[in-house]
Amino acid sequence: MKKALIALAVLGAASGAAMAQSSVTLYGVADIAIGKTQAGGDHKWGAESNTNVTNGTSRIGLTGKEDLGGGLWAGFRYEGQVNLANGATDTAVGTWSREANVMLGSNQFGMVKLGRSTTPSYDGQGSYELTGWANYSVVANTYGWGGYAWPRQDAQIEYKTPSIYGLSAALAYVPKADGGLLNNQTNTGGANRSDRWDLNVIYAQGPLDVAFTLNKSNKTAISSGGTTVGTPQGNRVNYTLGGSYKFGDMFALAASWDRTNMAQSWRTGYSDPYGDNSGAGGRLYAKRYGFSLGGSVFLGAFTVTLDLTRDYKNQLYNGRKYTNGVLEGKYALSKRTFLYADYLRLDSTNNYGLGIRHNF
Repeated sequence: MKKALIALAVLGAASGAAMAQSSVTLYGVADIAIGKTQAGGDHKWGAESNTNVTNGTSRIGLTGKEDLGGGLWAGFRYEGQVNLANGATDTAVGTWSREANVMLGSNQFGMVKLGRSTTPSYDGQGSYELTGWANYSVVANTYGWGGYAWPRQDAQIEYKTPSIYGLSAALAYVPKADGGLLNNQTNTGGANRSDRWDLNVIYAQGPLDVAFTLNKSNKTAISSGGTTVGTPQGNRVNYTLGGSYKFGDMFALAASWDRTNMAQSWRTGYSDPYGDNSGAGGRLYAKRYGFSLGGSVFLGAFTVTLDLTRDYKNQLYNGRKYTNGVLEGKYALSKRTFLYADYLRLDSTNNYGLGIRHNF
């Protein structure tokens, strides 16, 4: 009996040690603003949650990591979206609509991630984008996230290298069986599904951040009800190149070159040359190429950012080229909470917000 108790105590101690190597963290963002998002079709001002005038998307998530020994670790992330205006959760694509994945990695060999996650293009361009990929980011609203129409992808298989002297890379693939429906068309026997490649190369060392992103959606045609509509949509390649440089604690500059073949229209009343003539906005597959240039000034707890984009090719809005811009002011109340004000000029629409964001 004594030996059994000793063995049980040893087993309990070993179990406790193993449990001490695993951790689960609850985290999230609470963000709401008063303003108007004209680009979204709402010309009245009011409470804004998760629109293009809020700094961030309100969310709640769980993340965990377990040390497997020998430098090897496993982890997971679940993250869902919350609307602070009405308390609703985003269940349109599932409770954990933002993140749902599992990871296996090591300090020597990098990381493999499987599931729904942000794309390498999103992560790459976000390394230098001045607003930290705020919902009012003029780069994202004009050219997408790394030139792609969505910041996340279902059923993504991703490998990310370790950082070596500031240099890292990530490569992801989505099989056709799991690919998204393009252009919001009906899925006719899987004819509208596209497999997809996505990659980034990032250099982040000291004050300099530089990234190149490239993604490609393979598609032979778009069909609706079994009938091919619009122009065949094969090999939709998008890429960006840009970077930022921080001059001490005073200011930062950023610039990028953006080339997307999946541009979205935020305005109504325009027919889509690529098959969706509903005039309801949100159209895909148009070409939009341009540049961004901006800067941030750091004044203690207060930060001011001005970021501009300029088209040199635009198939949206009958080919009209636009200069878009965002002006952002942020005041840090603490490390986790800040007030912000923003004005987004997007394709001749005026969008503005005054809000508060708390990270927990």
